[in-house]
Amino acid sequence: MARAHDRVHVYRLFRAGANDIVREMFDSSLRAGRYVLENVGLSEYEAHEAEKAFYKHDRHAMRQLAPLWDPEKPFYENEAYVARAKELEQELESTMLSTRAGDALDDDEAKIEEGKAEG
Repeated sequence: MARAHDRVHVYRLFRAGANDIVREMFDSSLRAGRYVLENVGLSEYEAHEAEKAFYKHDRHAMRQLAPLWDPEKPFYENEAYVARAKELEQELESTMLSTRAGDALDDDEAKIEEGKAEG
């Protein structure tokens, strides 16, 4: 078990053999993001689902990027890291859009079922 203060620290801890790493700011940032989503109109459920999707994706991304990180290079000079980070960013965008689309489909299905019950 280790505690990290930022992404680079996580990579260093992975290299040192740590597997269970707690990022100091990550959980509170997730919670703050969920509150923002609720304040702009998403339901608690929708915001929670978006939070879960982001959390899952971020853990996956960290594990994908950690082996590509090179402490001897700035991120912008590490072509493999940058390329994979861009791919992961696209995956995140697709994930978040499909999470919203899935919620919209769930809402539509609920309306259809509601209509059947009334009719």
